[in-house]
Amino acid sequence: AWYATGVNTLPFKLINQKGIQVTNAKGVHAQQLSEFLFAFILDDYKQLKEVYKEQEQQIYNSKRTTQSIENKVILFLGTGVIAKRAAQVAKVFGMKTIGINTSGRKVDQFDQTFLLRERATIYQEADIIVNLLPETKETYHLLTSEDFKAMNAHTLFINIGRGTITKEDTIVSALKNKWIRKAYLDVFEKEPLNDNSELYDIDDVYLTSHITGNGENNKSKATDIFINNFKSFLNKKPLIENLVDIDKGY
Repeated sequence: AWYATGVNTLPFKLINQKGIQVTNAKGVHAQQLSEFLFAFILDDYKQLKEVYKEQEQQIYNSKRTTQSIENKVILFLGTGVIAKRAAQVAKVFGMKTIGINTSGRKVDQFDQTFLLRERATIYQEADIIVNLLPETKETYHLLTSEDFKAMNAHTLFINIGRGTITKEDTIVSALKNKWIRKAYLDVFEKEPLNDNSELYDIDDVYLTSHITGNGENNKSKATDIFINNFKSFLNKKPLIENLVDIDKGY
């Protein structure tokens, strides 16, 4: 049993050699991550940072007008459990949801789904792009400068998946060159983020320290999954929850 969702740090070669079955905590973090995602989105669209700065300066500005997220297009890189939960919330706000996955298969809560290799043709439709892909050989440094150049200049980019989806200098370039409007990043290519990272000096990026999945009930939820699987194991039955496909890496 692995008490995290991502399994990219596990010794896959040894696990395969030993014939070990691995289960993870898929789904445990879905609610917490979805809440953080919309905290980021609403923080941006409702200009909350600017509002609080005015408070600090004792400015009462009743003329400020903010954007609604209704009818905005949110594109998810990844359509797993977390993305599905977040897309469900997005639908409540009246947003259009697009999902990208490896097969292009249809997934509940997404208005449209496309193949991963088709992503560059879809970027222009999106107001918000959210990375929720796991780290695999296929997704490592998947997003290049060409990906960010293909996005709209008004795009809000949010990464709460894996930091290795892109190189740090690539996201720095995307922000400095205004290929995207703004970014909220909870994960980074190398963690912890270096004290000298250029990301700390860029105005249009907001950083959190890989905390979006941290929830007060995570351990108890993950333990419930373990107990269910352990009961199956003791009864010599197949493991019933969150069995990891070692070949796929998730």
